Amino acid sequence: MPYSIIQNHPQCSTWGVVKDSSNRLMGCHKTKTAAQAQLTALNMAEQEKAPAPKYATRAAAERRASQIGCSGAHKMGDKWMPCSSHSAFERVTGGGSSSGGGYKNDLVFGPSGRIILQDLNVALSSNFKEMQKNRPMSNFVQNVEEYRPWIVDLLKNEHVVLVTARSVAYEDMTLERIKSETGWTPDDWCFNPWEDPNGKGALRAHRAKAKYLKEVIFPKYGDDPAIYFAIESNKFTRSMYKANGIECRDANRDDSLPWKTLLP
Repeated sequence: MPYSIIQNHPQCSTWGVVKDSSNRLMGCHKTKTAAQAQLTALNMAEQEKAPAPKYATRAAAERRASQIGCSGAHKMGDKWMPCSSHSAFERVTGGGSSSGGGYKNDLVFGPSGRIILQDLNVALSSNFKEMQKNRPMSNFVQNVEEYRPWIVDLLKNEHVVLVTARSVAYEDMTLERIKSETGWTPDDWCFNPWEDPNGKGALRAHRAKAKYLKEVIFPKYGDDPAIYFAIESNKFTRSMYKANGIECRDANRDDSLPWKTLLP
């Protein structure tokens, strides 16, 4: 697997998930458990693209096991594989490389029959415009941010991927705030690990979300645009979704006129 859990990444002082080939930060988490959840999701996506890894020595397989979230090693022919058993290996990687396993076949859809790609800033967050006067961002997220209850009511029975331009630095505190304020947690999420190439902070929303589609969401859930429905406030991101064939609804609406037919 091309991803690992590390501590003390230059952009993450706690538990980070990185891409091995570039050391690029994919996510930053307060706990190893949270990091493991993201690592498993990424591994599930990669598992369909590559054969199961085999190592010449038990020690090499055990080292890899510690990186992907299991322990020990098991024999496969004349080679060694990570994890104490093959079932343990499949649990952390999402199944076999050619079975089409993981979420692609096992996903249980909600009433809409779609995977909902839900924007956070402005769309789900009802008071994001107050962020500037409540800086630092951590203060806003942990103590001020509120969420549109009628959107939560619409989404709570759907399979929702929270897709946001918000930095991974605020991932755990945002998810904790959503849970504490609404009693609801999205099924999956993509927070922004990328920097703008021009040095202007985080990568712009529409560019980050285009990368999520290609690098995380499509590999994990499938690339058929008909199974997705996006709720998005950013006009450039809406254009990006539409260019990928994904039906998208404008989330720039007044709360006095909630969408009675928001979902398909």
